[in-house]
Amino acid sequence: MALLLNDESLVESRTVCRFVFGEDDITSNTKYSTQDIAAIILAIDAASAQIKRYCDFNFFQAQYSEVWDSQASDEIIPREIPIVSISSLKISANGDFSDAQEVSTELYGHNGKVINFRNGYRPPRGRGAIQVIYRAGFDPIPADIQMATLLQFQYLYKKLGTGDEMVGLKSAAKMGENQSVDDNVKESGLLSNVEGMLKPYVRFEAPQSIMFNRVS
Repeated sequence: MALLLNDESLVESRTVCRFVFGEDDITSNTKYSTQDIAAIILAIDAASAQIKRYCDFNFFQAQYSEVWDSQASDEIIPREIPIVSISSLKISANGDFSDAQEVSTELYGHNGKVINFRNGYRPPRGRGAIQVIYRAGFDPIPADIQMATLLQFQYLYKKLGTGDEMVGLKSAAKMGENQSVDDNVKESGLLSNVEGMLKPYVRFEAPQSIMFNRVS
């Protein structure tokens, strides 16, 4: 039985097995107990969740539906990146998009991160006036995100007391009590080098009001 990871994990089980443990499938090796396997899965899932929370992106390629307030701006910055395609962009005065007018594809495009309106077109102002249905995300997950996940996984796995001694962990005395301090960990809970690798993927916040209705 292969290592069964959460569908939301940013690395595949074979990647973890081969590049961390040097085996094709660690579940077939009696060296790793049921408790070891459970700890590995927990640490991988936790590392993936930490990274997605820090970057504020889902990363996986899927179809998304979002409803926006219109400020008559010349662009929209959707929640997910990179944009692969836009299947629908509608304008509605009352928030009902069932029979709403489709915006002509000649009036908008995208650069992978931003939807730009063209030819002088600006959508009318309105609360919840724009619906965009688009496909976005990575397939496969970029190598640097996978590497960041593996590094964070190794740290968390060691922190469970299952792996080797943690790098960067030192003892600090305070009021007669010994505490463990890890200089490599940032406030986000991520290793400092992991944060550095993820900088290109951290969400840029746009000063726009937005409401979401997301579908998979």
